[in-house]
Amino acid sequence: MEVKALVLASLLSFLRLAAGQSFTLSSASFNSEERGYLSSGDATYEPSCGCVHLTTSEWNQQPVNSSGRIVYRHPFDFRDDSLRGVASFNTSFTFQIVRVFEDGNSGIGPGAGMAFMLVPEANMRLPKNSYGFYMGLLNETMQGNNSTHMLAVEFDDVLNTDVGDPSASHAGVDINSVISVATANLTGEFNLTANYTLTAWIEYDATTDCLEVRMARNSTERPREFLLRTNFSSRGWKLSGVLNQERMYVGFSAATGQDCFQFHRLYAWNFTMSRVTKCNGVDCPVVKVLVALSVALALALMVALAMVVVFRRTKKIAYTIHMPESVGITRFSFKELRSATRGFSKKLLLGRGGFASVYKGTLKDRTAVAIKYLNRDKAEADSENSIAQFVAEIRVIGQLRHRNLVGLKGFCFERAKFCLVYEYMPNRSLDKHLFDPKGKLEWHQRLAILRGVAEGLAFLHEGWQQRVLHRDVKAANVLLDASFGAKLGDFGFSKLVDHGTGSWYMTAVGTTGYMAPELYTGRATERSDVYSFGILALEVVSGRRATSLSKDKNDEDSVLLDWVRELACDGRDMEAVDPRLHEAAARAEDIVRAIRLGLHCCQLEAYKRPTMRACCQLLQSNAACLEAPPMPAIVSSPSVRGLSLDGSGEGFNVDDDANHSS
Repeated sequence: MEVKALVLASLLSFLRLAAGQSFTLSSASFNSEERGYLSSGDATYEPSCGCVHLTTSEWNQQPVNSSGRIVYRHPFDFRDDSLRGVASFNTSFTFQIVRVFEDGNSGIGPGAGMAFMLVPEANMRLPKNSYGFYMGLLNETMQGNNSTHMLAVEFDDVLNTDVGDPSASHAGVDINSVISVATANLTGEFNLTANYTLTAWIEYDATTDCLEVRMARNSTERPREFLLRTNFSSRGWKLSGVLNQERMYVGFSAATGQDCFQFHRLYAWNFTMSRVTKCNGVDCPVVKVLVALSVALALALMVALAMVVVFRRTKKIAYTIHMPESVGITRFSFKELRSATRGFSKKLLLGRGGFASVYKGTLKDRTAVAIKYLNRDKAEADSENSIAQFVAEIRVIGQLRHRNLVGLKGFCFERAKFCLVYEYMPNRSLDKHLFDPKGKLEWHQRLAILRGVAEGLAFLHEGWQQRVLHRDVKAANVLLDASFGAKLGDFGFSKLVDHGTGSWYMTAVGTTGYMAPELYTGRATERSDVYSFGILALEVVSGRRATSLSKDKNDEDSVLLDWVRELACDGRDMEAVDPRLHEAAARAEDIVRAIRLGLHCCQLEAYKRPTMRACCQLLQSNAACLEAPPMPAIVSSPSVRGLSLDGSGEGFNVDDDANHSS
């Protein structure tokens, strides 16, 4: 039904043909032998500036009581068969009002104004005595006369209270009179008294009966915001009674007054009118064309709909069949996984994330597994992102085998049910132990966890046929087995890239506090993972989260990295140590080594950070302890502020080629 309605709407819209007329005039066409405009009064072409002067252009003459106008040489018929009975139109033009003193020096002085206008053939030429506040549009006899059939938008830089001007720089909409029906003050960059070169857009939409005026200075890009907007119906005007002449002309007029010294320049102009026409009888050529177009449109819509259906089905097949075969992992039925989790019982819920919930399950062979089940409501709300993350996990972790990476055992893509099956990690995630006040991880366990994560990341970066960027290294994604051995998990944001290709432009993803500054510019390297590992190392040592300190520090909004860096630069590294570490004093050398390594991993410039292979070596007990890197010019932050930071420090090289990716 939706397709039929769409086709019907398209047919109806096409049966009311928009017969458009348009033209564009520039400096070249202003000066061509076949000029596209007709001029009257003082309007002339000025070769020196490549523009049309609407009033006197001689600098050695006082341009007082000067007036002139130009119109496009061909008329328009604005009458149409729409509800309003008048055509829509839009125009844009670049102009300059140059105000001068009597000695010819450009500056602030008295002026008059100029206007864009639509006038009937009878009034296409400049009226007599139309200088001054009449701006070349009207004279005293024509003022307020409905037989004038004039619509104009004025750009007036004289305050004349006799005609209701709001200020000495304003725009106004005029109908058969220079007393505007709507006005807007023009100040700042649109000030008409400042000799600025401006571009204006005037748009009338017959469907809404609204006219809008926009302006820009030194730009030809149409602004979104309008400066002036008026609805004619609400003001009691019917444009169908104004623009009802068969031959209407569009153009510009301008004038100065008795004491006005001013030039009016027009540099470029384009105009478009869209008129709805209607024919009687099927033999009308327009109807024949429209019928052909409508049939073609209907066929095109049907083909497009078929392509969408085929694409979606193909995409679904790719997810459910081809993807598993390409990665060689087990496919489970949803029935099997539902049974393994006792109907996804809340008692077996291990955790819940942005797109998925994780349950403990037991397979038929009594193997314990962790089953990641895509939350259906969130999947439907953001299906592309959520499903793409699941597929990314299959693409990446399904092909990797390492003792410090969580193993993917299988998957289920069945009837909009999406599940991933992982090896079960009985001690769950690192954050549950690290940030729980009752947590009891001792230093030897924490150091082993850091070494395990470092080994896992080193394998991702250097140990496989392609480089894998994890892009979401954090404590919640470090899982612990029965002996508290660390395994890195959650590869939903991971990317496969080729070795030796420098940096990559990617959408910034990850977790605030762990994200390297360069990620906010869209550039990612393996050193971005190194930064996240550095933050993780500082969390492991301090037992505090990356983005806040404990309340007893009276500084909840501080950043862990800033706090530890300041302590290390003062030689007070051990003050950052988690007070729950009973063996801290005996392991001070290892702890300081981990702190300094974490700080080097978090240097603002990516190439100054060590590789993960170097981190593995530096975490060994026989490795030399690093000096604390210097404080940056501005203290860092896990936010977009990192984009403007200027890092310092020389970096280091431990069996590392120090490849400066940028």
